[in-house]
Amino acid sequence: MKTKFNLLALLLMVFAVSFTSCKKDEDGNLIVPSMSATVDGEAWTAIARVSTVQNGVVAISGFPTIAKEKAILITIKGTDLNTYTLNPTTLTTDCAIAYQKTAAVDEGSADYYIAYNATVKITKYDDEQKLISGTFSGNLKPSDNILLGTDLVITDGVFENLTFQ
Repeated sequence: MKTKFNLLALLLMVFAVSFTSCKKDEDGNLIVPSMSATVDGEAWTAIARVSTVQNGVVAISGFPTIAKEKAILITIKGTDLNTYTLNPTTLTTDCAIAYQKTAAVDEGSADYYIAYNATVKITKYDDEQKLISGTFSGNLKPSDNILLGTDLVITDGVFENLTFQ
C-alpha cells in the first residue's frame, strides 16, 4: 500500500511540475513540450524531458517511464538552426545520441546503445523563452559490442518546445 501511495505521489508531483512549467505564446496559448520517436519500429514517447544549454552545447534527455527505462539522450554541439551530424567516416561529430534500454545500465548490462551515425536538426531555438525544437534519427550499437552488436534504429524523432535552463 505504501509503495502505491509513493508512486501516486510521484506521478502527481511530475504532473504538477510539468503543468506549471508550461509557457504561453504571444496569443496566450499554452506551449506544450513533447518528444517522440520510433525505436526499432516501435512508437516511443517521453513523459518526462530534461533540457539544458551550456556553453553552446545542448543536452536533451527523454524518459518514457519513471524507472528511466528506454531513455533517449541527445547532445548537440551548437544552438544555430542547422543540421548536426555524427559520421565517423567523415570525422563529423556535431551531435550524439544514446539509448538506455533498461534501468540496469549501471550493472554493466548490454542495454546501453550509442550512435555511430546520427542526425539532429534544430528547427527552433528561442533564447528569450528558453525553447528548443527539432528532429533526430540515428543508428546505434550496444556499447559493449560496437563492432558486431545488432543495430538499434531510431527514426522519426521529434522534440518540440522543450524548455531549457
